[in-house]
Amino acid sequence: MERLDFKEIMEGFFQMEDELDLFDQQIDGVYFWERIRFPLYQRILRNSGVIGQAHMRLESTTATRGIRILRAVENAFVKNPYLAPKSEILFFGFPRRKLRSDGKWWDIYCDPIIERLEESYVYFEPLYLNKHLMPVKTDNIRYLDLPFWLAAVRCKLNLVRVSVTNSERKLLADIQEQIGARFNVPIDLEKMVEEAVVVRKIRAPIYRALLDKVRPKLAIVVCSYGKETFIETCKSLGIPVVELQHGVISPYHLGYSFPGPKRIKRTFPDYLFAFGDFWRGAAEYPIGKERIYSVGYPYLEDEAKRYIGVKKKDQVVFISQGTIGKAMSRFAVRLRARSNFPLEIVYKLHPGEYGRWRKEYPWLAEADVRVIDNENTPLYQLLAESKVQVGVNSTAIFEGLNFGLRTFLLDLPGVEYMDYLVSNGTVLVVKSPEELAEKIWEEPEGEVKPAYFFEPDALNNVKGAIRDLLDGEIDKGNTIGGSRR
Repeated sequence: MERLDFKEIMEGFFQMEDELDLFDQQIDGVYFWERIRFPLYQRILRNSGVIGQAHMRLESTTATRGIRILRAVENAFVKNPYLAPKSEILFFGFPRRKLRSDGKWWDIYCDPIIERLEESYVYFEPLYLNKHLMPVKTDNIRYLDLPFWLAAVRCKLNLVRVSVTNSERKLLADIQEQIGARFNVPIDLEKMVEEAVVVRKIRAPIYRALLDKVRPKLAIVVCSYGKETFIETCKSLGIPVVELQHGVISPYHLGYSFPGPKRIKRTFPDYLFAFGDFWRGAAEYPIGKERIYSVGYPYLEDEAKRYIGVKKKDQVVFISQGTIGKAMSRFAVRLRARSNFPLEIVYKLHPGEYGRWRKEYPWLAEADVRVIDNENTPLYQLLAESKVQVGVNSTAIFEGLNFGLRTFLLDLPGVEYMDYLVSNGTVLVVKSPEELAEKIWEEPEGEVKPAYFFEPDALNNVKGAIRDLLDGEIDKGNTIGGSRR
């Protein structure tokens, strides 16, 4: 079977959804497709060789399971979510934190907001790579180790079953056959769906108990896909859910892209707080545009102030990602090998690559390239002091434009996410180190308007938006924190 490219896989995936009417299908009373859609699509992309592994993963061993149990026992006493106080806002945060200059690990999406928040809140955090990063910036934090561990025990003991009828089993077999025929990807779809439904059955009562304890007026999440059961439980209790944008959104991102009237995600947040006006139209969301608000990016706005006046170096920064890290790192090494290339090359790894790059990209370790594989050198410092950035489709590309960098994108899978920037001439796509070296000082045709991507006055916008939601002003059709578009 001929290898498919990124766009062909997406188009085939959408066609399969339409033909089988997958968003309207249920297993054991659960609309299962919206729960497995994103991870299934990512698996197809990886198995097809289109993308690599996005983040570092830990294998589940006896030792790691033991660590999780010990963490759960420890946190049952010190950060027990069942002992959380009643609060106006519940944050379901982002455990992959960043180390900032104050020596603390920040949730960069929630903590800048929390720091200025006047309302009472509690913050829930799951494990990240079997641990919680410490010391944290976040006060009023509660860890989800204990309830998740109890859920895992119930699952392991097979205490929760899924009822699958013969007709439902045939449906899953038809979907699996389509996946095999279209994408040549072997998968046990029935097992995947059953696991998703079991997780939903186990975690729903856990979330309900926690929500009954906290009784929030508003829930705020980072990265909604993967949190479907939490969102569903909030909706069942009449608690509105807001998602804070955390990365690039495009028609190719199936966590947000639901084109056409049949693609309905019932467990999508009620509102999306977007970085700026550009993102409101970046995909066909499963909610109306009137529920998507341009509030800005508080962390970027706050950090950028620290680097005003920083002198530019003769330096190009590569913004790596696990999905394309092998190809990008080879590109950087080949560029460095050109004797006449005038700039120093800095290779900024994604945090998900820190622990594995020496093994997976050995050529990079041997090259005359400065590799950043820790949090000691902030990304924004690199962007502020560099003249050129090279990437594929990360949020950092938009952040680099905010710092005025000349920008090149590599012609690798996922560059489709950046179609807007390419089509209006804001960035250039290059296929080889030779082409990049030739065009390194070529001026972009398109005008960069940072405010279009990142709404100014972010913290005040977010604070006003939260206040309006709590007061019920949004549902009355009023503007939200002065940032409604």
